Amino acid sequence: MSGVWKYYEIESEGSVTARCNVCKAEVPRGGKNRATFNTTNLIRYLRNKHQQQHGEYTAATRVTALKQ
Repeated sequence: MSGVWKYYEIESEGSVTARCNVCKAEVPRGGKNRATFNTTNLIRYLRNKHQQQHGEYTAATRVTALKQ
């Protein structure tokens, strides 16, 4: 599972949006159904609206990649 989920919650598996834990905004999950959901929009939202959290996310992603 992507580390970006630290910053988001979803109400149900079929929900087309995720709620940002920082500002409580509803962010599209990038698809119309579960098969097409992705984390790209969530990562972009962090980058554009919450630079500090995006920095934390990218740092954690780099550490995880180096461990593998």
